[in-house]
Amino acid sequence: GLYRTELAYMASHSMPDVATQSAIYKEVLAASAGKRVIFRTFDIGADKQLPYFPIEAEANPALGWRASRIAIDRPIILRQQLRAMVQAAAGRRLDIMFP
Repeated sequence: GLYRTELAYMASHSMPDVATQSAIYKEVLAASAGKRVIFRTFDIGADKQLPYFPIEAEANPALGWRASRIAIDRPIILRQQLRAMVQAAAGRRLDIMFP
């Protein structure tokens, strides 16, 4: 199944740290009972706004500053997310999708 990692960001009042994300991803992997899970890196922007990470209004937000473009501009966010995924997988198969 596909796990949309932005859910952890949307459910939080601040940017989730590595430990918080790792705990969530571990729960997802445990609940999958060995079935394949594909973690999609955060897809913030357009229709998914965060109160603690404002994004300016754009003419076409679907093609604007979001997802991978944010990851390129703010690599620490992506690095922390990937670190949390690797920790959660703990040697198990880890599938990642980049939006």
